[in-house]
Amino acid sequence: MTGRLEGRVALVTGAARGIGAAVVDRFRAEGAVVVAFDIDGPSPCDVSDETAVAAAVGRTLAEHGHIDVLVNNAGIQWPDGPVHETAPDVVSRVLAVNLAGMFHTAHHVLPSMLEQGAGSIVNMASVGALKGSTTSHAYGASKGGVVSFTRALAVTYAGRGIRANALCPGLTRTPMVERLGPGWIADAAARTPAGRLAEPAEIAAAALFLASDEASFVNGAVLPVDGGRTAS
Repeated sequence: MTGRLEGRVALVTGAARGIGAAVVDRFRAEGAVVVAFDIDGPSPCDVSDETAVAAAVGRTLAEHGHIDVLVNNAGIQWPDGPVHETAPDVVSRVLAVNLAGMFHTAHHVLPSMLEQGAGSIVNMASVGALKGSTTSHAYGASKGGVVSFTRALAVTYAGRGIRANALCPGLTRTPMVERLGPGWIADAAARTPAGRLAEPAEIAAAALFLASDEASFVNGAVLPVDGGRTAS
């Protein structure tokens, strides 16, 4: 590895498995000090709970002094179906984790980035934000909100040395996706020009690029990493 994040402190949410775990591994391999937040683990942090996020970010700053990179990866997925068949509590929970959770972490991390005049935020959206779906209305709405939120961050803080970009992974081989079942996965893979699922390491590589100085003039971008899904 090339040390592209040497000396940086990176906070990654949803870090226990799947894409988040791959981001943690890749960032550490590139020299970053990585603080991993997850609802499961020795020090649980539910990003939908603003009080818990405030405490966890506070502990991180007390230990490391600053945060250079924030990867908002925490998210949940339900094949929730058409709006008229989707329970309101499902919608509320999906939005609380996938969208409000990003507000919470950004709210508490941004003061550190503003103080040092630099920072990179990578928000995990989805191809579900870019293409309509008959099976994931709440999820797609939450990820569409992530794209809009990312663009707002980008234009608001660009003059303060802070960049914000969104990744839109296609179907990726993660525990969350595996729970959707083999039939659902096979159908989605067949609709992807690459003919397969992404591997978490492929998404982590894109996150590394956006977090690194190589992307110093990339701000407000919405980057599909989807094997051609959104081009089809």
